[in-house]
Amino acid sequence: MTQAVCFSCGRIKHGAFSSCENCGKEPRTNDDLALSMALTDHYFSHEQLMQMGAKIKAGEKLDVNPAQKAEIIDTLKTARNIDVLGNLLGIIDKKNKHSRKPWWKFW
Repeated sequence: MTQAVCFSCGRIKHGAFSSCENCGKEPRTNDDLALSMALTDHYFSHEQLMQMGAKIKAGEKLDVNPAQKAEIIDTLKTARNIDVLGNLLGIIDKKNKHSRKPWWKFW
């Protein structure tokens, strides 16, 4: 997944869980994570992503079908617990970002 649509402003960005360079928003809740994952080139073509981005820019609220949302959240939980995933990506617990060990201290 390299291309995604920002769930907040509709701009195309790099990565589903990254913060948007345009508006600064990043997914924090399970709903935001599921929507961000759904709005990627994993599921849609570039043209479709552009259309969805235009809808968001026009103020239209996009949402994921509840069954698909549950499936995406389950997939994320299966890959890793969603809270752990969020912490690894640095999108859930910002206050602990400086408590990580330096990269060279791997033991």
